[in-house]
Amino acid sequence: MDECYDIGKVENCHFWPFGVAYNPEDPYCKWVNTQGVAYEFARTDWNYVTHTFCFGYGVGYKFSESRAGSCNGSFVGIGADCCTRAVRVEQCQDPGLLITNGEFVGRWSSQDSVCVEIAPGSDGKISMVNCSFWGPNDLCILHRSPTAQTTASACNFVHWDVNNHGSPCIQADEGKIIVESSTFGAGSLHVRVGEKVRSAILMGNQAGSGFRVENFAGRKTIETANEPDPIDWTGEALTHYVLRLGTPGDGRYLRNWFGPETSGQDSDAPTWRWSREQSEFVLPIQAGIAYEGTLRLEPPRVESEASGLYLGEERIAGLKGNSVVFQLPPQKSDRVTLTLKTKGWKPAELIQGSGDDRLLGIQVYEIKMKSGQPGSKVFFANNGEWIEQ
Repeated sequence: MDECYDIGKVENCHFWPFGVAYNPEDPYCKWVNTQGVAYEFARTDWNYVTHTFCFGYGVGYKFSESRAGSCNGSFVGIGADCCTRAVRVEQCQDPGLLITNGEFVGRWSSQDSVCVEIAPGSDGKISMVNCSFWGPNDLCILHRSPTAQTTASACNFVHWDVNNHGSPCIQADEGKIIVESSTFGAGSLHVRVGEKVRSAILMGNQAGSGFRVENFAGRKTIETANEPDPIDWTGEALTHYVLRLGTPGDGRYLRNWFGPETSGQDSDAPTWRWSREQSEFVLPIQAGIAYEGTLRLEPPRVESEASGLYLGEERIAGLKGNSVVFQLPPQKSDRVTLTLKTKGWKPAELIQGSGDDRLLGIQVYEIKMKSGQPGSKVFFANNGEWIEQ
């Protein structure tokens, strides 16, 4: 839609690539789902877009700039399902894009979908109110423009970090953002503020595991009245704690793992996660204090001389047996990253009758960390409670 100079209206439209029964890996569907655009708005003044939907496109709603200019307008009740980019803003007019009651979902089976991307060349204002974000997303909002301003208010962010790499729900590399009165689902990091951000205001947000921010912009970021982290890492807690993999609350300490698994529905049934060929623990510690750690796991299915637990480039433990004890020397920081390296294997190739085509590392149940002479109680890192040994 271009060169519509007086109040364009788009209502009750439903776009779907109906050429075949949808399969994200079907060549036709995949091309549309990575290259196709459902709605594109260039120079349209005071546009009204209401109750529109699209499924299975590379970009659901694209805001571009033609020789005539770019768009401003009201977008109410819009939806983009199974899109690599549900919304991509390349440019908009100063009055901005007013998006209300939007529903945005990443491309099925994807690992790099972003619900809303504000591209570097955009200059205007993007306002999202009462929108919902879910599905296989890497990020929900990616703000890359140094001159645009993005606001998310009263939004619901359900899913992100589909790869378990530690991606934030909202990433601002530059420019200005406001995130307020919004709710966040499971995920280890909610907002990452880059060092080039000119202003970030994060206010009145809730997340069950505590609203967590990675701030590289210093005092240019203002955080107020956000839900606090329910886990209180006191000095005593840091002395002796356990993290159980596969149990709710473990995700904040893990990077690049497969999802949680369990052997049954009972509350005391064992839980675990499978590592990938290279997975990480990101653990709280007391700076300047040595620790002894214990990993409880199943030995690697495929042997490799390089398999082990690493601190940086140093291998601090092998992976023999079901219980691996390691020594962690004193660190300067209050957080340490340990990397688990293994040779990958596929159950479908080694186990008869298995259809599991994942490239797995090893099965890990828990990791314990202790320093000095800990007492009889152990801090449960998953939920912040104390348990008896």
